[in-house]
Amino acid sequence: MCEMFYMKRSVIIVAGGEGKRMNTAVPKQFIKINKKYLLVYSVLAFLKAYKDIKIIVVLHRDYLHLSANIKNQIPLKHTKQVYFVVGGKTRFHSVKAGLQLVESPSVVFIHDAVRCLVSPSLIIRCGNMAMRYKSAIPIIPVADSVRLQVGQGGKMRVVDRNKLWCVQTPQTFHTDVLMPAYKQRYKKSITDDAMVVEQTGHSLHFCTGEKNNLKITFPTDFYIAQYFIRLLKK
Repeated sequence: MCEMFYMKRSVIIVAGGEGKRMNTAVPKQFIKINKKYLLVYSVLAFLKAYKDIKIIVVLHRDYLHLSANIKNQIPLKHTKQVYFVVGGKTRFHSVKAGLQLVESPSVVFIHDAVRCLVSPSLIIRCGNMAMRYKSAIPIIPVADSVRLQVGQGGKMRVVDRNKLWCVQTPQTFHTDVLMPAYKQRYKKSITDDAMVVEQTGHSLHFCTGEKNNLKITFPTDFYIAQYFIRLLKK
């Protein structure tokens, strides 16, 4: 893949969730398609984009024992690039744990483990933008009609969907802005890494995401991912 110029890169793959909405015996990131965990497809996409990238996988403490299985599903030549850390009680704390293994200066991708259909081209697009502008947040337009609940009476009002966007990952940052941002205290109102950086006064830069880059949340999402993975013979 073409690159603007060399810079150290790391990806923090957040895989510490329990995936309760999938109603499965194991968290969704450990469901297998073609004998590979869902999260492994995310790892492989980043290795395809950048062969020398450092992979930091954040796992729930109860599933850290699966780290050897994860490595066994990755090409042997890349296994030394893969590291595992124990996550925290929230996404904020899990990312903060992953940042302990990141070197500065570098570009850092933060990616949901279960966005297993992420493409190398999107990863590179985010990486190039973050090198230029310090941040890159992939977004796609909202396709459905949207209504906002008003008050407690069940009243709903129409919201102009042309002004709404769905935020995806990998959310990508230069360590110059990311490291200081994660020194702030945790707030419940923060839901993603873009908000963490924005809270410290940095403006964000957005790029075009991909419709196929869905987050596996419900059983129907899994079947969509299964179809595309088998179609593309990943």
